[in-house]
Amino acid sequence: MVNKRGKRKVIIMHDSEILLKELGGKLPEGKGCINFDFACLFPYDNQEVLTFEFGLGEEEIGSQKHNHRYPNRNYVTISKKLGRKVSKIGFPLLVDLNDEQLMILWIKVGIKDKVVKLVFPVKITVTKDEPVATLEGHFNFDKSRFTFITYKYVSDGGWEQIVWTNDLEYVDDPRVTIMSNVFIDKDNSTAIYHTPITLASQPLENCLVSLT
Repeated sequence: MVNKRGKRKVIIMHDSEILLKELGGKLPEGKGCINFDFACLFPYDNQEVLTFEFGLGEEEIGSQKHNHRYPNRNYVTISKKLGRKVSKIGFPLLVDLNDEQLMILWIKVGIKDKVVKLVFPVKITVTKDEPVATLEGHFNFDKSRFTFITYKYVSDGGWEQIVWTNDLEYVDDPRVTIMSNVFIDKDNSTAIYHTPITLASQPLENCLVSLT
C-alpha cells in the first residue's frame, strides 16, 4: 500500500534480466509481458486454509502456487509454476503487442465457505518500445481491503505509482482512485467493479516488475 507521501517504505527492484530469464531468454516476436504480483495479508498459522487465486475471464493462464516472496511471511503470494521451478517475481503472462485489450480480472479470496469473488476490468496496451507492465495487488483479509498499483516510468529515472483501492482512508488523496462503483451479487458471493484499472507500460530496460 502507498503511504501518505505516495511511496512504498521498502522497494526491491527486479530488473529485465530476471524477467527475461523466466521467459526463456527473450520476449517472443510480437509479444509483451504483464506481471501480476498479488499478495494477501493473512497473519495466521493455518495459511493452508486460505483460498487465494486469480484468472482472466475464461482464459487458461497456467498453474499457480502459494508461497512467500515477500520478507513479511504474513503475506501469502501467488507465483507462477515454471516446470519444476516457481517464478521469483509473481505471475508473468505473455500478451500481444500493439493491441489495446480489455481483460476481465477475477480474484477469489477467503476461507472455507466464505470465499468471495472480486471482478475488475483491466485495460492493457503494450508496444514494441514499452512491452512490459506490472499490476501489483495487495489484499487485507481481515479488513476486506484491496489495493492495486501499476508503475509508469518517468524521464527522471523513477517510477510514478498509479493506485486503485477500496480503502476509504485515501478518499482525499487525488493520486488514488477509490473503487466505489460496484455491483454486489450476494447469491454468488461476487463483487463486480466497474471502474477500469489501466496498466502503465514500461520500457524493457527500465522495467519494474516486482516490489516488496
